[in-house]
Amino acid sequence: MKIHPILVAVAGAALAACARPGTQTTEDTAARTAEAHDQALVRIVHAIPEAPPADVFTGDQKAFSNVSFGQATAYKPVSDEPFKITLKAAGSEAAPVIVTAQEDVKAGDRYTILAMPDRDGAAKLDAFSDERAEPPAGKALVRVIHAAPEVGSANVYSAARVEDPEVEDVGYGAPAHYEEMAPGEATLSIEPLGQSARTKAAAVLSRVNVEPGKAYTLVVAPPDAPGKPAQLIRIEDPVAASANTGDAATGKQPAIVRGEGDGKLE
Repeated sequence: MKIHPILVAVAGAALAACARPGTQTTEDTAARTAEAHDQALVRIVHAIPEAPPADVFTGDQKAFSNVSFGQATAYKPVSDEPFKITLKAAGSEAAPVIVTAQEDVKAGDRYTILAMPDRDGAAKLDAFSDERAEPPAGKALVRVIHAAPEVGSANVYSAARVEDPEVEDVGYGAPAHYEEMAPGEATLSIEPLGQSARTKAAAVLSRVNVEPGKAYTLVVAPPDAPGKPAQLIRIEDPVAASANTGDAATGKQPAIVRGEGDGKLE
């Protein structure tokens, strides 16, 4: 489904009015008890720069309000299998639909539902299963979700391995798997489309700090204007309780990180 032209027209003003995310958040009580009630948990990540903030409906119920580009919601439970999910421009139940889909979920599991652009410019929803794994002692877990069809493959290098990527050749729409990584500053770079071998022409998209005992999802999002670099949505994921002495259902709101380098991702 193509993004409604009215939505594109209002998106710039809507996004300009939204503060960039960066505050800490936690899941609500319903999400924390969902597994005991034979429900699945879902969260939404908005990764379509040209789309306005969205209200998210699961079935006929509004589950999340005013989700802006670059934001990830807390987890909330859903009971229907499969269930219908719909994003509408925020503010009115009669607003135009940005995208709608039906997703299969399994009770007891967690899912990230990503609103992202398709290769033809349409908006689409894709579901990713979220493991709540325990990072090995002294390590972090990192995965990349690639949601930018117009840019090349992503590689993540740790501070300990600056030549050999820890996460390698993640292309648009590829399955996302956690990889162990030494703590410290990780570098996410983009290898331009059509480049057959790695060279130093790969652009540094972002440098992010990863901490031991934590898990992260890095979403490669499209640029917000032609000629600009891709963007990074960084999300701290919940981990198994034994790896997190606090609440295992607690995460942090993501931040959008603009690309470094020449901004000419091809």
